[in-house]
Formats: sequence, C-alpha cells, structure tokens
Amino acid sequence: MGKNRKKFSQKYYKCSELPASDLQDDDSEINPEDIIRRINDTKADVKSSQFYRDSLSTIVGVQERENQLRKIDKIICFGLGHFSQCVSSRTQLCFISQLKEDLSVDEILFQDPIFSLIEKEILEKLRFSVIPGNLEGKFIVNPGEICLFYLPHCPKQLTNNFLWANWGPTLSKILLISNAFSGVLISQSKASQEINAGLILKAEEFTEEIPLKNSYIFTDIFNDTALHHFPEKIFKEKFLRLWKDKGPEPIYSDPEFITSSLNRLNIGENVNEKISSSPVVQYILTEFRKNKTTDETLCKAKEELHFMAETYLCYLQSQRKVQLIRTQYSGRGERTISDTANLVGFKLPHDPK
Repeated sequence: MGKNRKKFSQKYYKCSELPASDLQDDDSEINPEDIIRRINDTKADVKSSQFYRDSLSTIVGVQERENQLRKIDKIICFGLGHFSQCVSSRTQLCFISQLKEDLSVDEILFQDPIFSLIEKEILEKLRFSVIPGNLEGKFIVNPGEICLFYLPHCPKQLTNNFLWANWGPTLSKILLISNAFSGVLISQSKASQEINAGLILKAEEFTEEIPLKNSYIFTDIFNDTALHHFPEKIFKEKFLRLWKDKGPEPIYSDPEFITSSLNRLNIGENVNEKISSSPVVQYILTEFRKNKTTDETLCKAKEELHFMAETYLCYLQSQRKVQLIRTQYSGRGERTISDTANLVGFKLPHDPK
C-alpha cells in the first residue's frame, strides 16, 4: 500500500432496499419532463443528506491543502448508466450535478455509450454536455485545466485507461472520485492486476485515497467510493522514475473494452476506415450490452439473490415455529367433564378408585 494514502478498514454495509426500478423496455415511452422532475426531487434529497455534506467537506479540505486544486474548471463523468430508468444512476447524477453548483464548476461533461437519445436530450436540457463516441476513459486533460473525474462503480479497466491517458505531472491537477483503489487491488490477483489494473497498481504508490463514508440512506449507491488525489510534491520527488513506467496502451480481453483494439485493424480498401465504426461491429456491441445480465444493468442491489434466499429461509423457519407453537398451545375446543376433572386432580363418581 502507498505510504501517503490514508488507510481504512473495509466494512460490510447491509444493503438498504432500493426503490423499485422504473426500467422500461421501450425508451420512447419515457417522458423527459417527468425524468427531469424526478432528478430535481432526488437532487434535493441528496443535497440534504449527511453523505453529501461530508463528501463536499472532504473535497474542499483537499482543495485547501493543495493550492493547485483550488478552482475546478471541469467535471468529467464516465459510465453513469441509464439514469432515466435506474434510481442508482439518477442519484449519482444528482450527486455530481450538485457538486458542480457548490464548487462553482463551469462545465460538466458526460459519456456513456449506453445513453439513449432521450437521455442525451435530458442532459442537454439540464445544460450539461455529452461527449460523442466512446473514449473508454481515455480523456486527456488540457494543460492548465483542473478537472474532477467521477467514475461511479465503473470497471477497473476504465479507471486504468484514465490513468494511462493522463500519466505524468498532469495527475497533480486532477481529483478522482471512483471505487477505492485499495478495494480494486485487494480483490484481484497479482496477475490480474498487471493485465487489468497495471496503472492503478503503479499509481497507488503516490495516491492519497480518502474514503467517502457511506452514510446515504441507500447504501448500495455510494458504497466503496473514495476521493483520490495526487499530491504535487510527490511528483517532484519521483518524476523521472515514475513517468517512464507508463507502458503501451492497455489492451483487455473484456468485450466492453475492445474498441481500441478494433481501431488498430483496417477493413475493406479504405485503410482510414475504422472497423469499430462498421455496422456489423456496432450491432455486435449493442447486442452484447443489451443482453449483458449484470446487477448494474438490471438495476438490482448487489448480492440481491443472497438476501432473497436469507429472507425466504427466515420465512420458512418462522412458519415452522408458528406451527409448533399452535400444535402445543392452541385450544382444542371445549374440554369434556372427564378432562376437566383430571386437569385439577378430581375423579368422577363412576371412576374406579
């Protein structure tokens, strides 16, 4: 673990029950004005929450210690998901948009290849910008800009790509809110880390990680989230050795991250045509994302099946205990004279002595 990162013990947070998802099969049935109303309602709840107040205080505290981070110019958010249909994604949108207001940030940019046309329209109505295409996290920060990146529960490969694109002193001008680096590295073998999180592994050496206490009412929305920053003084001390270790552009076997690999290939006679732009490849990727049965896609709580099994087990055990109690203590109707006499120790006249 990096010496300069604030360590914390990972705690198990029992998942509160999320509201029912308003997932719809037909995106055309979604009313943008209705979604904007829900966003405003959720935003008020987020702003008044202890989690948001603590998170804002943590960010401001880092800005006060690191002079180069005093004024954030842009917020860039990757992998938000279907906020029009998923409560978790909508809450994360409200969190980052409220930070934009309270930190006086000029611009906020979003990118997620699964955004529908209606969701892009909603973001534009909210005066946010949508980055076209799919950068897979490889957004390069312009020199002199101060940026806050928000990657809510994104795959580790996306964070790794972000680090690769900005590897160098530029990182000292960046704040990153994402899954905690420590959690990513603890859950992976050494071989897997080198392939899927090589830059995260290297960045851990100089990253200061501050966990955002998960006190929000729905504990599966901001769990394992941390603020990461890269102190400027450390870059000066280790400049030469670190920046030579960037390595080539990462390549992954995960189908979600094959765009950069496809772009290295040529199709047809036009060598400038990207294979990732071909209708065939776009159809394959669309079908893959549409049918990918993950908890996040279905907007289900993590370990939901485990919780449902435990609940059903508790129900069955309770039913059995109730049946035993009824069998032992429930009334059998009116007792006979003989049963009543025996109960108090008397005998009837005709009983043998």
